[in-house]
Amino acid sequence: MADTKVSALAASATPPLAADEIPVNEAGTSKKVTIAQLFTAPVFAAQSASAGSAPKLTPSATLMTTAEDGAIEMDDNCLYACTDAGNRGVVPIRHIIRADRGPHIHL
Repeated sequence: MADTKVSALAASATPPLAADEIPVNEAGTSKKVTIAQLFTAPVFAAQSASAGSAPKLTPSATLMTTAEDGAIEMDDNCLYACTDAGNRGVVPIRHIIRADRGPHIHL
Protein backbone atom coordinates (compact mmCIF):
# COMPACT_ATOMS: atom_id res chain seq x y z
CA MET A 1 0.00 0.00 0.00
CA ALA A 2 1.30 3.43 -0.91
CA ASP A 3 2.17 5.91 1.82
CA THR A 4 -0.94 8.12 2.33
CA LYS A 5 0.53 10.62 4.79
CA VAL A 6 0.38 14.31 3.89
CA SER A 7 4.10 14.54 4.66
CA ALA A 8 4.73 11.99 1.87
CA LEU A 9 3.24 14.24 -0.85
CA ALA A 10 5.65 15.53 -3.42
CA ALA A 11 6.62 19.16 -2.96
CA SER A 12 5.54 19.81 -6.55
CA ALA A 13 1.88 18.93 -5.90
CA THR A 14 -0.23 21.53 -7.71
CA PRO A 15 -3.18 23.17 -5.98
CA PRO A 16 -6.64 22.80 -7.56
CA LEU A 17 -7.70 25.40 -10.09
CA ALA A 18 -10.85 27.49 -9.65
CA ALA A 19 -12.43 25.70 -12.63
CA ASP A 20 -11.69 22.16 -11.33
CA GLU A 21 -14.88 20.26 -10.51
CA ILE A 22 -15.73 18.23 -7.42
CA PRO A 23 -18.64 15.77 -7.23
CA VAL A 24 -21.15 16.57 -4.46
CA ASN A 25 -24.48 15.22 -3.31
CA GLU A 26 -27.06 17.80 -2.34
CA ALA A 27 -30.42 16.61 -1.02
CA GLY A 28 -30.00 13.26 -2.76
CA THR A 29 -29.02 14.78 -6.10
CA SER A 30 -25.51 14.22 -7.46
CA LYS A 31 -23.89 17.13 -9.27
CA LYS A 32 -20.52 18.77 -9.76
CA VAL A 33 -19.39 22.13 -8.43
CA THR A 34 -16.25 24.08 -9.16
CA ILE A 35 -13.66 25.04 -6.57
CA ALA A 36 -14.64 28.68 -7.18
CA GLN A 37 -18.28 27.90 -6.26
CA LEU A 38 -17.18 26.35 -2.95
CA PHE A 39 -15.32 29.48 -1.89
CA THR A 40 -17.91 32.05 -2.91
CA ALA A 41 -19.86 33.87 -0.23
CA PRO A 42 -23.20 32.17 0.43
CA VAL A 43 -26.42 33.67 -0.89
CA PHE A 44 -29.36 33.24 1.44
CA ALA A 45 -32.84 32.77 0.03
CA ALA A 46 -35.56 35.12 1.22
CA GLN A 47 -36.98 33.92 4.50
CA SER A 48 -40.60 33.06 5.04
CA ALA A 49 -42.86 33.49 8.05
CA SER A 50 -42.05 29.92 9.08
CA ALA A 51 -39.74 29.27 12.01
CA GLY A 52 -36.25 28.14 11.01
CA SER A 53 -36.24 29.88 7.62
CA ALA A 54 -33.80 32.69 8.49
CA PRO A 55 -30.00 32.34 8.67
CA LYS A 56 -28.84 32.00 12.28
CA LEU A 57 -25.61 32.40 14.23
CA THR A 58 -24.81 29.88 16.92
CA PRO A 59 -23.55 31.51 20.13
CA SER A 60 -19.96 30.63 20.89
CA ALA A 61 -18.15 30.84 24.19
CA THR A 62 -15.03 31.97 22.32
CA LEU A 63 -14.69 34.88 19.91
CA MET A 64 -11.84 35.10 17.39
CA THR A 65 -8.55 36.14 18.99
CA THR A 66 -8.24 38.97 16.46
CA ALA A 67 -11.41 40.16 14.78
CA GLU A 68 -11.32 39.91 10.99
CA ASP A 69 -12.53 42.62 8.63
CA GLY A 70 -16.18 41.90 7.79
CA ALA A 71 -16.64 39.19 10.43
CA ILE A 72 -19.91 38.76 12.33
CA GLU A 73 -19.69 36.90 15.64
CA MET A 74 -21.97 36.10 18.54
CA ASP A 75 -21.37 34.92 22.09
CA ASP A 76 -23.85 34.27 24.89
CA ASN A 77 -24.14 38.01 25.59
CA CYS A 78 -23.85 40.05 22.40
CA LEU A 79 -23.77 40.19 18.63
CA TYR A 80 -20.52 41.66 17.25
CA ALA A 81 -19.38 42.96 13.87
CA CYS A 82 -16.01 44.09 12.60
CA THR A 83 -15.64 46.87 10.02
CA ASP A 84 -11.84 46.82 9.96
CA ALA A 85 -9.34 44.19 11.13
CA GLY A 86 -8.91 44.08 14.89
CA ASN A 87 -11.77 46.43 15.75
CA ARG A 88 -14.75 44.40 16.95
CA GLY A 89 -17.84 46.31 18.00
CA VAL A 90 -21.11 45.41 19.68
CA VAL A 91 -24.16 45.49 17.40
CA PRO A 92 -26.95 47.11 19.44
CA ILE A 93 -30.25 45.26 19.45
CA ARG A 94 -33.42 46.92 20.69
CA HIS A 95 -36.40 44.92 21.80
CA ILE A 96 -39.61 46.88 21.40
CA ILE A 97 -42.39 45.59 23.60
CA ARG A 98 -45.95 46.85 23.35
CA ALA A 99 -47.82 46.79 26.64
CA ASP A 100 -51.51 47.54 26.72
CA ARG A 101 -52.48 49.58 29.75
CA GLY A 102 -55.96 48.20 29.92
CA PRO A 103 -59.07 50.34 30.16
CA HIS A 104 -58.53 54.04 30.63
CA ILE A 105 -60.00 55.52 33.79
CA HIS A 106 -61.32 59.02 33.43
CA LEU A 107 -61.72 61.06 36.61
